[in-house]
Amino acid sequence: YGPVFSLLLGPHLSVVLNRHQEAREVLLQRGKEFAGRPFMVTTDLLTRGGKDIAFSDFSPLWKMHRRLVHDSFTLFGEGSGRLQDIVRSSVDDLCLELLSGGGRGFDPSPAVTRAVTNVVCTLVFSSTYCHGDAELQEVMRYNDGIVETIAGGGLLDIYPWIK
Repeated sequence: YGPVFSLLLGPHLSVVLNRHQEAREVLLQRGKEFAGRPFMVTTDLLTRGGKDIAFSDFSPLWKMHRRLVHDSFTLFGEGSGRLQDIVRSSVDDLCLELLSGGGRGFDPSPAVTRAVTNVVCTLVFSSTYCHGDAELQEVMRYNDGIVETIAGGGLLDIYPWIK
């Protein structure tokens, strides 16, 4: 269909970019024009009406919430230098874990999720999770459930009028 085309996925107009040049332009030069989230019944229910950062639409309220979260992470992390150190440490641990596979195939998803979760937990709680930690496994199961629910493409999200 070409490097850029659009299509309707249920009631949602979607733009498809097939080359990195167009993706770069959209993300770096025209970000505000393409920012936002479509309304979906599933995410509306999970977030109690879009009251979160991940699934709420781009708006002045979203920008304020994002700034508050960013400033809080910076404050809890005692500045951007500390944040950088925390991220580097988590990346180092992630690289060691990924390299420990000995060339065998494996699913890197749990290791990546743990690395990201450890950055946030270090900033907020000054603690991290180890491989196999029961509490982390529970958090990951909860997160996987949310992702599966949203990615499932429920009929309500495609045809919200049947609600």
